[in-house]
Amino acid sequence: MSAPPTLQDGRYRLRSVYTNNPNPGVGGAYATGGDPSQPVTTTAEVPHTFDKQVWDIVKNPEQTGSADTYKINYVGHSAHHLKEGFSYASLDQDAPITLGPPKDFTFELWPGTSDVYVIRPIEPPSGFDICVGVTEDGKKVVITRILFTSPGFATGEVRPAWKIHRA
Repeated sequence: MSAPPTLQDGRYRLRSVYTNNPNPGVGGAYATGGDPSQPVTTTAEVPHTFDKQVWDIVKNPEQTGSADTYKINYVGHSAHHLKEGFSYASLDQDAPITLGPPKDFTFELWPGTSDVYVIRPIEPPSGFDICVGVTEDGKKVVITRILFTSPGFATGEVRPAWKIHRA
């Protein structure tokens, strides 16, 4: 059995989806950056938001452990965003993902897809599967905690996920 393909470094747009519906059709909500230290939101992919929806995903060359880790850097539309990306202050349920010093995340390619990933912050074992998702209203990118039974693909449990495509 061959190893799953690894995510290639590059500039991407991230569309919020769920593992039980990884290809919901036209439209959708995309991770959208804004001001430093503010929550990352989601908005439709329309011309006036294009430049705020580009993320540079870069494999961490200094990673430790067995899983590949990545930083999600905000490309943005001005020079003051050069060192910002997906960050968080807490792993509590619904804690916001904010623009700040980029933290490390893993990307799990969802079985049966070629471009849908469950994104997880690097965290100590806690009894929960901690993922990057969106609020119930779908407007903000947040930490989502799911009571861990086994990997979601083994049990059919739904996970928040991100359909990524090159920007």
